[in-house]
Amino acid sequence: MPVLTRRRFLQLATAGGLAKMATACAVPDDQPMTNLPPSTTPSRGRTVKNQDREDRNVRYYRPFVPPTPEEWRLTVNGLVSKTLVLSFSDIQELPAEEQDSRMKCVECWSFRARWGGFGMASLLNSVQPTDKALAVRLTCGDGYWEVLTLQELLRERVLLAYRMDGEFLTEEYGSPLRLIVPWKYGYKGAKCITGLEFVPDLDAGYWSTVGPYTVQGDIQVGFDHPQETGNQVRITTPGVELTY
Repeated sequence: MPVLTRRRFLQLATAGGLAKMATACAVPDDQPMTNLPPSTTPSRGRTVKNQDREDRNVRYYRPFVPPTPEEWRLTVNGLVSKTLVLSFSDIQELPAEEQDSRMKCVECWSFRARWGGFGMASLLNSVQPTDKALAVRLTCGDGYWEVLTLQELLRERVLLAYRMDGEFLTEEYGSPLRLIVPWKYGYKGAKCITGLEFVPDLDAGYWSTVGPYTVQGDIQVGFDHPQETGNQVRITTPGVELTY
């Protein structure tokens, strides 16, 4: 795999419409939080587990108690010049984006939502990845992990999301932060992200090590059942975003 230089990082960021960079700082644990979802405190300590729902299913690696936005921190480290520890308030200071896109599961269902968050390019200027950093390992509050290349994460419509349909993410759907990659299956979209580690290679994520799932995770030709309608839809082109 060719080396991705820092100049190429910035070219990719510009091509993705994310050239505007934000500078973020490490946050002391005792710093007061602002802009927090008002519903998080009453649900503190509640275990989240998989649920089949009529509107939008819930899927996690295992049952767990998610961190509240008040206590949550995002650690950005690995092959970088500067390690960051960001609070929930910090990520809301990054340049915000919003998009309408569909999350497609390998179980043959999907749902559409309006997602809000920030692009990976917003972090590059702050952490300054080295030339050897070609991928990012995402770790999650439930013990799950996934790995994607930096080229993929810098593409348009890849979003680190903390909002869904105009509200902060709930614990069922990935609070405080999740990844949206519309042309990949949902197992690539890590939820309740707590760490972003810049690494030299694209390694397998969790499901690629225990099941018949590709490391790339691109949506393949087959069928889908959107939860909004329940109708069967034929997917004819692999590796593209589903637009219905």
